Amino acid sequence: MNDDHFMKQAVALALKARGFTSPNPLVGAVVVRNGKIIGRGYHKKAGEDHAEVAAFKDALKKKNAVKGSTLYVNLEPCSHFGATPPCVEEIVEMGVKKVCFSHIDPSKKVNGKGARFLRKNGVEVKNGVLENEARLVNQPFLKMAKSGMPYVTLKAGMSLDGKIATKKGSSKWITSGASREHARSLRVSYDAIVVGAGTVIADNPRLNMGGGKSLRVIVDGKLRSSLKSRVFCDENVFVAYSGLASAGNVEAFEGANVKMKSFGKNKVDVKKMLAYLAKEFGIQSVFVEGGGEVHGSFVDASLVDDIYFYIAPKIIGGEDAVDVVKGGGVSNLKDVLKFKKTDVSKLKDDILIHGIVNEY
Repeated sequence: MNDDHFMKQAVALALKARGFTSPNPLVGAVVVRNGKIIGRGYHKKAGEDHAEVAAFKDALKKKNAVKGSTLYVNLEPCSHFGATPPCVEEIVEMGVKKVCFSHIDPSKKVNGKGARFLRKNGVEVKNGVLENEARLVNQPFLKMAKSGMPYVTLKAGMSLDGKIATKKGSSKWITSGASREHARSLRVSYDAIVVGAGTVIADNPRLNMGGGKSLRVIVDGKLRSSLKSRVFCDENVFVAYSGLASAGNVEAFEGANVKMKSFGKNKVDVKKMLAYLAKEFGIQSVFVEGGGEVHGSFVDASLVDDIYFYIAPKIIGGEDAVDVVKGGGVSNLKDVLKFKKTDVSKLKDDILIHGIVNEY
């Protein structure tokens, strides 16, 4: 069995914690001796054991000696003190002979320091094992390290002609239950969920899947959402508004102790909003799900990193029906949003298109 085989095991372990480790990355590790895995582990949540330590503990629990083994981990081992001690010191102390990892951790506290420490202490290091597959696992973490901005996923369910509601606002349900369940399974992996005031008013959603850990963000330029809406069921809500909001509405929201901030005079500047969410709330990933005006604002600002479009075999028609992406749009085809990778699959009768716009 080659290095790729064992790294695939590490990546699979890392994915078990999807939605629970932020702001830390998803990391899995396996300890291998004589071609056999003797220990497995993954980082379950921030503050708990890192993957390498968890794998060592698993090996020792099974009475397997770690000394002289090879460690496979999908990210360069850390070299700094945080909530837990540096993993590289534990690796050296345990007598690991070789470490294979997928790619460098680009965060300022690591960024090659882990690999250098290991080599300096006599551990053989191999970088680049299954790199492309491993990088996909941690796109939000990698983008934040590179740009300081959250990773943005745009999701929408629509008819074949790109409508998310009829001319009278009817939208339940255009897509199948299978599509909606798939979207819910994605939602729990994100730090924040973004919707517009129109979605709050029309659908009255809770948006608290996964125990409500994701910050619920409402883009509401005029503060026209009702404070009695179900989305305000707890304090884990943030409202982004603009200078168009009346003084009375601002006072009402402030009186209800809603976390809120104004971004722009005539409309919400979603780029400034994202930067604020990253700085003040540590948000690394954002799931944007409507409606058309909000989608358009993110597309116009070139902020979308990937999309999930669920398309039902239905035609709504009508120029007054709600389009999936509004906003200003582009004047020239050379400026359209393009996908670097596209995957098309079926969910019952619906079609799911997953397009990757940016890779980090």
